Amino acid sequence: MTGQSAGGSHMKLVVVLLLAVALPACSDAYKDLESAFAVDKTASAPPLVTRSITITSQTRRGASSYRDLVTIRPTADAIDLEFDMPFMRPLRIPKGEIAGCSMTCFGMSDQYVDLLIPRTGTDLMIRSSKTLLDWCWTNEKPMISGKARRAWQYSRVPLPPASRYNAQFASRALFDKQTHLSCMGY
Repeated sequence: MTGQSAGGSHMKLVVVLLLAVALPACSDAYKDLESAFAVDKTASAPPLVTRSITITSQTRRGASSYRDLVTIRPTADAIDLEFDMPFMRPLRIPKGEIAGCSMTCFGMSDQYVDLLIPRTGTDLMIRSSKTLLDWCWTNEKPMISGKARRAWQYSRVPLPPASRYNAQFASRALFDKQTHLSCMGY
């Protein structure tokens, strides 16, 4: 075997391995978001510290996690996502497409904000941060109870009307109280 043909077969193996890793990363849940919210370029707003998200869908099985592969930028009018993966386009999810926020918590030190997107039946789960919770508050995205989120996500029960949550916007303390209840599963 010549050095050239050995190098060529090595290169083919590398390409096959890259495709095997990259193609499954474009999950069906991501593809639903891409078809609705793909953009060529996202905003240059400051990113969240976390670079990981989990995408679940009402219509797709399983969850797709992207750990340390996503730049998440909350802006005044959207949530922008840029993936550090080939074949994945950036997304801009307008705030009007996000029905509300919720919480998924696995203990007090492992908390996530869920952004609920009815148009695609998607739940974007992002590690909780003051910046993301401030975005929900500032944009008057109700903190939906864990029970209502689970019913929407797994049984396709419609989300309660936003008016049901108007009281939590009377003060940040009330919003934070509902955030805590949502984190506890209520």
